[in-house]
Order: sequence, then structure tokens, then C-alpha cells
Amino acid sequence: MNIADAQIMEWEEDGLIISSRYQEKIAADGINSAKSLGERNYEKDFIFYSKLFEGIHFNDNISILDIGCGKGDLLAFINKYYPEVRVDKYLGLDIVASFIDVAQSNYPQYEFKMHNFVSKKFLPEEYFEIVVANGVLISRVRNYRDYIEYFVEKMLTCSSRHILFNLIAEVDSYSENYINYREIGRSTTFSKQVLESILKKLDNISYNIAEQQIFPDATDMFIRIDI
Repeated sequence: MNIADAQIMEWEEDGLIISSRYQEKIAADGINSAKSLGERNYEKDFIFYSKLFEGIHFNDNISILDIGCGKGDLLAFINKYYPEVRVDKYLGLDIVASFIDVAQSNYPQYEFKMHNFVSKKFLPEEYFEIVVANGVLISRVRNYRDYIEYFVEKMLTCSSRHILFNLIAEVDSYSENYINYREIGRSTTFSKQVLESILKKLDNISYNIAEQQIFPDATDMFIRIDI
């Protein structure tokens, strides 16, 4: 998918809006609270990771590109639920500097970088078995459909095995969590039909979309692409 530089720059600008919203959460709830990551509770809940990784069979050693890594919670999830698995290579990306600082402090053996994945400044230099974008693509940006397609295609250039990400199919627009869901930087919806039209254009892959209503005011989609 060919995207103009001006469009990518717009998405980077929108990323700054998203980053500022997380900074507001950090200021309100503290960096150590799960709410700083947009969670609904103060304690970290691994349910979204559990849904994303459903049906994934790990090798003893795996490599991971973690887009929107936050404070490195994916590593905590793997350590807790897959203690036999060794993360041989890991790169965490995030647009919030405070999250990168905490993640690097918690997991000094791994690499973390402050990057917006869609930026042309980030060019993947190697493949990772698993590419994960948990909670990243649910934030609205300008030209949201093109953004999703570009993001997915770029993830394909980084992965040798699996791509895992989530979107929101439907919300209760009267819920206080989604009152402003059409605004830039807010959690928003994406059509399952449009998503499938994007995925069907990709060559040499298979995919699965699992829908689940984890919270009563939203229906989430958990997407796995196998290469």
C-alpha cells in the first residue's frame, strides 16, 4: 500500500495526541497503576493477552516485536503463563517515554525503543516470530481505514510466523467510556467487514477473527494472522 509522506506525518501527529492522553492518565493515577495504560482497574488484567494468544503454540525459544509495549506487560504475561518459554529476542516499541523508562528498568535484558511504528524512521531490520499490537489500533486517527491497512501491511514485513492485534467492533455510545469515540485519540470502532476486505487482499496468509464481549459496553475483535 503506497501512502504519502504527508499522511504518515499526520498519523505521527495523531500519535502525539494519543501519547498526551496517556500522560494525563499517568498524572491522574500514577505510573504504577494499570489505569495509566488505559485499563479499567488499578490492577493489571491479562485477559486481552490471553485472548490474543489463544491457540498459539510456542517454540522453546521465541522472538517478539511488541508494538505499544507499555511497561513490558507482555513479558510478565509470558513469564506467568508460559514459564517454560524463553524469549530469545524481544523489541518493545512505544510512543510514551515514561512507559519505555519503566519497561527498560523492569526488563534490562531486553530492548525498548520510543518509536511510532508507522513512522518511516522505524524500519524493521529483522524478522520476529511473533508481532503483537495489543491495544494500539483501537485509537482513532485520521483516515483510520488506511491507517489500519498500512499498519497491518507493515507488521507483515516484520513477522515470520504470527501477527496478533485487536480492534473494537461495536460500542455502546452512551457508555461513559465511549462518549467521544469518534474523536482523534479516543478508543473507537472498526468494521469487521472492512477489516476482512483488507485481510483478504494479503498474499500467502491465513487469518482468524474472534469476537468477544469482555466488557458489557463493547465487542472486541482479536485477530491472528498466520504466515
